Parts: sequence; C-alpha cells; structure tokens
Amino acid sequence: MIAMIPLYGVMTYAMQVNSGAVSKINPALGVIFIGIYIFSFALFAYGAAFFLNQTDDFRPWLIVRSFIAATLAAVMALLFGLFLLGILPFIIGYWVSLIMFIALLLIDIRLAQTILRQEWMASVFIGIGVHITALLLLLGALASVAY
Repeated sequence: MIAMIPLYGVMTYAMQVNSGAVSKINPALGVIFIGIYIFSFALFAYGAAFFLNQTDDFRPWLIVRSFIAATLAAVMALLFGLFLLGILPFIIGYWVSLIMFIALLLIDIRLAQTILRQEWMASVFIGIGVHITALLLLLGALASVAY
C-alpha cells in the first residue's frame, strides 16, 4: 500500500499542472494526505470485520483489495504520466480514472459479498462505507490546509 503513494503523487502533480495554479501544499503534507486516503480502507475494513465478527476474513479482504487498488492506481498513474509527457490529453486520463474509481466501488461491493459472505444490501453499504470513509478523511485533510 505504501508503494501506491508515488502513483498517486503522479496523479496529483498532473492535476496541478493541468490547473496551472501554484500548489500551496507542502509535498510532505501531500504525502501524508495521500497516505491517509490509501490507509483508510484498512481502517474501515478492520472496523467492519470486527463489527461483523469476521476478523478471520480481514486479511484476505485486505490483500485482494490492495492488489486491485494498486493495479488501478498504476493504470491511472500511467495515463496521467502520458499527459505529463504530452502524449495524451488530460481529459482522457481524468475520465478513465473516474470510471476506475467507480469500478473500485463495484469491486468493493463484490468483495464484501464473496469474502465477507454478506447479502446484497449489506455489501452495498459496506462498499459505500469504504469510499465515504476515504473521501471524508481526504476532504478533512485538504480542509485543514485550505482554511
């Protein structure tokens, strides 16, 4: 999971270059924000596994989801890297990344069904909970430097 930090760094730098604005965030602080975003899944997953009394299923859930998330992050970083090299327009990398983020939500729902052996509705809530936790932690980290 730590290996994903440079991948998200490439994406963040590409978005900054595309916006044309000077970044007000220290790079070390950016690494902390990205780390919070990446590790939020482990936080939520352990809480959900503990609440559902399925802590034995936490490790396979974390391993499978981490490999999938790392693969998607590598593809997104590749697309944004091609933008930084001037080969690909930014909008293509942006839309493909958005589709991959939504695909990760669907993957999280499916993993909750298969690994945690939950019903459909519980799996949907777990998948949405994973993403809401990640986005709220990221938003809180960004808001701490914006104001």
